[in-house]
Amino acid sequence: ISGETPAMSRLFAVCIVFGSAIACSPPAAATSDAPPPLTSGFDAATFDTTARPQDDLYRYVNGGWLDRTEIPADKASYGGFVEAHDRTQEQLRALVEAAAKAPGTPGTPQQKIGDFFTAFMDEAKADALGITPLAAEFARIDAIASRRDLAAYFARQLKLGIGGTVIQGGVEGDAQEPTRSVLYVSQGGIGLPDRDYYLKADAKLKDLRLKYVEYVTQMLTAAGVADAKGAAAGVMALEMSLARAHWTNVENRDAVKTYNRVPIKDLATRFPGMDWAAWTAELGVADAPHIIVSQPSFFAALARTVGASPVDRWKAHLKFHAIDRFAPYLSSSLVNARFEFRGRALQGIETLQPRWRRALTSMDSTLGELLGQVYVERHFSPAAKARMDQLVENLRAAFRQGIDALEWMSPETKKEAQAKLAAFRPKIGYPSKWRDYSAVEIRRNDLAGNMLRAIEADAAFQLAKVGKDVDPE
Repeated sequence: ISGETPAMSRLFAVCIVFGSAIACSPPAAATSDAPPPLTSGFDAATFDTTARPQDDLYRYVNGGWLDRTEIPADKASYGGFVEAHDRTQEQLRALVEAAAKAPGTPGTPQQKIGDFFTAFMDEAKADALGITPLAAEFARIDAIASRRDLAAYFARQLKLGIGGTVIQGGVEGDAQEPTRSVLYVSQGGIGLPDRDYYLKADAKLKDLRLKYVEYVTQMLTAAGVADAKGAAAGVMALEMSLARAHWTNVENRDAVKTYNRVPIKDLATRFPGMDWAAWTAELGVADAPHIIVSQPSFFAALARTVGASPVDRWKAHLKFHAIDRFAPYLSSSLVNARFEFRGRALQGIETLQPRWRRALTSMDSTLGELLGQVYVERHFSPAAKARMDQLVENLRAAFRQGIDALEWMSPETKKEAQAKLAAFRPKIGYPSKWRDYSAVEIRRNDLAGNMLRAIEADAAFQLAKVGKDVDPE
């Protein structure tokens, strides 16, 4: 269940990449079925021919690009794929601005992306509303009166894609049964990137911890929490205890150790202290046979903490992470406060991205295929797709011949390799069936509401897959 990360797979530029050297021309408008002229995949302008390739191949291929390129002020890193992404965003901007001016028939892709963009760009209205769009969410948190309520809200956090969700998770094909979808869950509950930010004595990390508490205080003050400074200290203490139970980055890279299949019916006995029935019911996965738990010892520690703590201890934590998640869609003061900590302090980004770029990123993360559908109609012609389909078939033919010519592979293994090659399913540019967003209501004057409804719809879409066969398309 994704948050704000841009879905790069929805970008339809076809690129040849070597290090930072990238040749990726913007696709021409689909005005005819004539294929564009063929050009080399390598851009010689990126080369540094003063370097000898046998001495420093990376410098030889990328030196020209490195010498003339600076990291933009609104980015933490830069490279060829980001360049391609930026060019695609310019094309998308033209499409959504046109849709905003003439959204057309209600319910159409043009209406939804046009009204989404219009609502996002209305900064004055966001400033006027302040934090009020989160009033209903705060009321939900204030109403938590039992451990059952708390467990249900942990599940809601997961559905909302909140970064500090106590239990992180997502739906994927089961690593040991890849034709079936399963819910993977992992450690959460912290607002800094990983456990080291809480536990290491490094001077820079100590300073970031102080800035984090200041940021939490600022957000809780905006939410009207009494004694926001004291509440922020409580949030930090809670997260510090959770961080101690987190696995290290090294441990989390162990694919075997992090695969732990736990039947739904056994959650309460494996991890006592939390109301797992309420959690699974809120997610709609109570009838699933099992979930995959990445860090069992963390879940045991979390459940013990829940069982031993008054539910009110969690409320400031829940409110802060709700604000942190939705601040980009609220007033300028909250947008800027979040950027100052998450962008500048944590990542070293100097400048907040222009509002139109943030609008496209948010749209891509919630209505991605809807945006992609409009993009394809304008920028990815049937002839271009046919050309790429042919390219893939040419590659398949070359692999087929190569397998047959291998001296070190036995006839039986060649037969299996050819079967695997034949089963390969190429997917070029866009899906064979577009996702249906008809149930997602997008209003021209409701930025935060649009985001909330789209995020919830995406969560429902993903969670509905749990326990079902993976769609190979």
